[in-house]
Amino acid sequence: CMGFLSPGPSRAAENPFNLDCFVGWNGCFRPGTWTPLEIGITSNLTENFEGRVHVSVIQDSVNRMNITQPFVLTVDQPSNIPLVTKIAFGADELNLRLTNAKGRVVRRLDIGLFDFSRNNRMLKPVNREDLFVGLVGRQRFGLLRLPENTRCDYSAQSNNNLGQVFVENKLPHMVPWDWTGFTGLDLLVLYDPDWGRFRNEQVKAITDWVERGGKLLVVLGTFPFPGNSLLGHKLPVTIGALKEVAVSTAWLKRWGLNAASEERAVCYE
Repeated sequence: CMGFLSPGPSRAAENPFNLDCFVGWNGCFRPGTWTPLEIGITSNLTENFEGRVHVSVIQDSVNRMNITQPFVLTVDQPSNIPLVTKIAFGADELNLRLTNAKGRVVRRLDIGLFDFSRNNRMLKPVNREDLFVGLVGRQRFGLLRLPENTRCDYSAQSNNNLGQVFVENKLPHMVPWDWTGFTGLDLLVLYDPDWGRFRNEQVKAITDWVERGGKLLVVLGTFPFPGNSLLGHKLPVTIGALKEVAVSTAWLKRWGLNAASEERAVCYE
């Protein structure tokens, strides 16, 4: 997964803290705009730990983004810290620091954003002329083939501005907790996700982003859409309960399907 950044072999085994870093949407990000960043922290300590995580990365040609976030690590429980940051197109390193309550550094990682052994970026920038689609839920074959079979017509007045199409997924528990984590996307697709796995903070973040002009496509399926969801109040349609209906042979014929007998299907009211 390109979204996971690892520092490679190190002395991590000698340190009680382990850090994981997930950037962007499966490793894709729009340079200079807010992008999601999740820090995973685990340890083998035998008592709770209170500290701060510090993130530093170049955000543009002249500025560096520095983020500090307090956290509490409970014994035998990982801590997942959802953040957002800005990363410049040419950024070559992301710096992570863990400090204790007294400010002493207890773990540090300098993660390279460029894999020189393969001459390929571990993070992939999405340009202005590209179409950036975030996907949460089912990874249907047709969606996954879009990057190979389509191009983005950035300017209808010129054939020289055809961009790529990116469709990058996130698991529900990795969805940003703040609306700024979606600002790099052109479209967010919620394709029959397990709605019960979203936290209220994540649903609010999606709703806040839509209210600010974000484009959302909801595809319903086997997981019932929560009727009391904050997001449901912002959709242009009212989604009712699931019910079983009979599809007549006449409709089956019109759809070009086998019409030997009526079929039953489950749909939303």
